[in-house]
Amino acid sequence: MNENIEVYLILICVVTIITDGGLVHKNSSSYHEAISHTLARYTRQSSKCRLDEMQCRSGRCISEDKECDGKPDCQDQDDESNCAGFPCGPNFFQCAYGACINQNDVCNGKKDCMDNSDETSPLCKGIPVPGCRIGEFQCDSGDCVSEDALCDGKADCPDASDETTKVCAGLPCNEYITFRCDYGACVNKDAKCNGVSDCVDGSDERNCPTTRPPIPPPTPETTPSPIPEKLTPKPTEPGGCSIPIHPSNGEYWHGSKKAIPGEYIPSLEALILKCKEPEYKPIAEHSFCFDGTWVPNPSECVPTDKSGCLIPDHPNHGQYHLGREPATPRTYAASEGNPLVLKCNGPVYKPSPPSATNKAVSNCLDGEWTPKPATCARACQSLSSTSTTKITCKHGKDILENCNNPVDNTVAIFECASFHEMVTTSRNPEIVCKDGTWDDFIRQCHPVCGEKRAKGTPNAIGAGIARALDYPWHVGIYNTTRGYLCGGSIISSRLVLSAAHCFTEINNGRLKLDANNYIIVAGKYYSDFYHDNDQEIQEFTIANIFLPERYKGFTHFLEADLAVVVLNERVRPTLSVQQVCVDWRSEFEHDQLINNNIGVVVGWGRTSITSQEASSELRELSVPFIPYSDCYAAVPTDFKKYLTYDKICAGYLNKGQSICQGDSGGGLTFQRHQNRYYIRGIVSISPTETVEGHATCNPNYYATYTWVSKHLNFIKGIDNQYRS
Repeated sequence: MNENIEVYLILICVVTIITDGGLVHKNSSSYHEAISHTLARYTRQSSKCRLDEMQCRSGRCISEDKECDGKPDCQDQDDESNCAGFPCGPNFFQCAYGACINQNDVCNGKKDCMDNSDETSPLCKGIPVPGCRIGEFQCDSGDCVSEDALCDGKADCPDASDETTKVCAGLPCNEYITFRCDYGACVNKDAKCNGVSDCVDGSDERNCPTTRPPIPPPTPETTPSPIPEKLTPKPTEPGGCSIPIHPSNGEYWHGSKKAIPGEYIPSLEALILKCKEPEYKPIAEHSFCFDGTWVPNPSECVPTDKSGCLIPDHPNHGQYHLGREPATPRTYAASEGNPLVLKCNGPVYKPSPPSATNKAVSNCLDGEWTPKPATCARACQSLSSTSTTKITCKHGKDILENCNNPVDNTVAIFECASFHEMVTTSRNPEIVCKDGTWDDFIRQCHPVCGEKRAKGTPNAIGAGIARALDYPWHVGIYNTTRGYLCGGSIISSRLVLSAAHCFTEINNGRLKLDANNYIIVAGKYYSDFYHDNDQEIQEFTIANIFLPERYKGFTHFLEADLAVVVLNERVRPTLSVQQVCVDWRSEFEHDQLINNNIGVVVGWGRTSITSQEASSELRELSVPFIPYSDCYAAVPTDFKKYLTYDKICAGYLNKGQSICQGDSGGGLTFQRHQNRYYIRGIVSISPTETVEGHATCNPNYYATYTWVSKHLNFIKGIDNQYRS
């Protein structure tokens, strides 16, 4: 007798596993697989392992939850070798060999099924689909439809390309509750031979009986009465069970259809009770017909325990969990020790309001979730502060710890470090995340350029003395014995512009010395290398010196007399050390290089034609731009050959003011809006005269400068190489 009871209980367990509202025939392969699987589990549970554990062949006990979960936990993989017919619940994907994994893990680029069938499934062929959003399938016609509409028996694409063998072949169907169409789609089990074509190809209505058994008329509904302990089937339905009257606050369902009281359900099929949620819940959700008897008796709906917090519906692109298990929406969670955790489908979707991780946690306190359960939103590009740009993100009134994976309505606020500014100062320093995209370009802070710090006195020969900090981009170039050689201008964090002839043999243009034989000093006002009053200087060694290919010294009449000097370290912007502005696109050069427009050149050159000494203090000289034709006509005949294609002229005639030896390499700059100076030329060469037996500059003629914009591509290439 005990053996019979044991077999009876095993059969009930089998029915419970394999019937989720669908029919399993006794002589079907699935039926026998399920019985085999359950008997195997029953045998294992008779071992030394607990009832909630299974025993590996090696003797090890593992949690029953780890059986057929896609990952081998037994050393011999026994827990993943007997999964055929294993039942998978809703929101789960069935691997080809039978294991069950979370639906969200399908087509995520990772092997979650032991046989990798979650990544080789036909479902992955259209994920993501170019031209359509994530979660959509692109039809052959170009239209986009939801991936949920794929292979469901209905043509959602205008050309029906979502219901083809190409897309649906190999699609895993749950054989217990669905019918597979000939081309691979999955439709409800009850669709077979129901008189309606539920498959696009009509295969659900093929090979059907010519006549269908009549359905007895429904019994009129009456006032609910107590459910009898045992219902006796009518003689015309041997082995079947009669559907009882619907209970208060609920309905009985058979498969996907509402059950009709008085009709019969064949043996081994399930009756499902659905109650009005969330106010009511079933005592037992399923009842099974077994040899004319409901086991257990059809249940009733009872009020829901509302002592905890109501679990909301899962959000789009995410799922709520209680512990490790997916939460059941519209049920109640315990008040303590069971937080509600939101997991979004990363990396595209993140919790909103933002969370430090891809999870957002709410706790149940006094019947309310605190904080309110988050939803999932598309994330914008993550942002990080740099040494020059501070970025703060806020969501509503909350300041976030960082700007990682910001979601909708996150505001990013940009602040620049000292002596730095945003390129477009007129733009709002805040941007907003909208539907996965920042609503404006990401702000960047760059070093301040070309800003004169104080107004200098009227000022090389005939020049005035500049004030300290007036021209923070000007540098001095010295040799290893600390002797002054030339000037230069800082144009980026590691580049200085100077004249090629400062570093070369003047006749042939070849470099005199290696780069490590020079020192560049920024922030200097005095030419003496060791002057005590230079308080905030920065010294740099040189990594490289680049010269244009066309530069050959006097051989080519100082054409391309320009040197790009690369520093070994980055310039640190301060009040006394900054960059000069460069018009990288030559956007407004034509507004500055016009007849008699005044530019400024600074340097430590000779202060008179009779002096052989450089100026001890930095001097500035204001000079007007001179058109090429006027310059060519005015300079001495033997000097005209130096007016190459890349030279500009500036200065005065017969006024005794000009650049001179020692000024070489300095920048000729022109002022633009907001007191900003842009470099247009580099001091190159001027006419000379002999005074007291020495050749010196002639202050009565125009001087020439290497035209920077003629070499912009050359300079840009080097800047791109050394910007980081």
